[in-house]
Amino acid sequence: MPDLMLSNNNLSFGTIKCGECKIIGLQLYNQQDIPCRWRFINPNRDLSKDDKYVPLHLKRKNKLDRSVCPLFEVTPSEGLVLPCSRTNVQVKFTPNEEKTYQSHLIFQFEQSSKRQLLYVTGSAVVPRIEILNQFVEFAPCLPNEEVVCERSIVIRNPCSFPVEVFNLEMDELYLQEEKILRLLEGYDEYNNLILPARQPADKLPQEILDYYDDLIKKYYEMLTEKRRLRHISETELDGEQKEAENDGERKEKDEDKKTEKGDDKKKETEKKKEIIDKIKFEKKRKILLNLLEAVQALHKSSHLNENPVSLALSNYMKVDLSEEGQLGDLRRGVVIMIHGPPRSGKTTTANALATDYKAKVLKVDDIIVEAVLCGTSVACCAARQACLERSR
Repeated sequence: MPDLMLSNNNLSFGTIKCGECKIIGLQLYNQQDIPCRWRFINPNRDLSKDDKYVPLHLKRKNKLDRSVCPLFEVTPSEGLVLPCSRTNVQVKFTPNEEKTYQSHLIFQFEQSSKRQLLYVTGSAVVPRIEILNQFVEFAPCLPNEEVVCERSIVIRNPCSFPVEVFNLEMDELYLQEEKILRLLEGYDEYNNLILPARQPADKLPQEILDYYDDLIKKYYEMLTEKRRLRHISETELDGEQKEAENDGERKEKDEDKKTEKGDDKKKETEKKKEIIDKIKFEKKRKILLNLLEAVQALHKSSHLNENPVSLALSNYMKVDLSEEGQLGDLRRGVVIMIHGPPRSGKTTTANALATDYKAKVLKVDDIIVEAVLCGTSVACCAARQACLERSR
């Protein structure tokens, strides 16, 4: 039957702050000769709304729990592992209150009665402050009086880590950051956005600030272009109207001078008016198309090909998202170097790791010998010549 092995059956997330999350990588290994399709099941959300055998109070509780971000989450939540292959998943811990959490996550396999349990633990702390004098009373003063009334309050931090304090109404930096965060994309279904961890008094990541500056610059460029096109359109329309009025006055004068009047001249004037109206309509349409292109350019810039959130996370985790970097990661593997004194078990450990991960064992002595025998560099040739001289 399909089955998978977990690289670790116990994960400890330690202690983190509420409002933050911690992500740990996990590897699934399929050691059988058949593919295995797996699915993650959260035991706290295993109840189905359509199950008629589930009590009503549990259905209501399950419905309320779905609107709250889960404590432990696996990404991706399902997948397919080919025979003798591995896949990596991420386990995220997002606490919402100060306590210790213990749970088990279930990995279920399709067309199999087997399942794997992952035991997870973690604890959370809530940043808090204490205001010693919560009631502040000011002395009486007259309106528009030059004397400034001030009072001081004492704030104490009982936590073992620094806590940032700000005012929701008067802190301009906080209001500006909230404005920037509302423009970003990448929020999940629980309205959460994952960003690099920030220390107290730190600003937003530089990638997000640069994205906001580019967005504002593009917006002002669009406004200036819009005003320019509007000015051009107004001047062109005014010129056309003046030309049409001058033509009309000339025609009226010519008609007054001429004695012949007929239906042919009226038809010609009507046709000319229709032509002028068509020209005005076409110019207005071109102006609207130009404005639409400017708006689309702004829309494309706000949906960057390189998402600022992804850029911030990749730089925080030292991951290269460029095409060259991705190709380099495909060519690059993991190298484990084992060193130690003689007869300490280096060869035994290396062979055991190579058997477990199906990797190759490279000995330093073998690499040096091969380089001396087959190498073409100046150092290899010099070493080969020295060995030949010593052997004589």
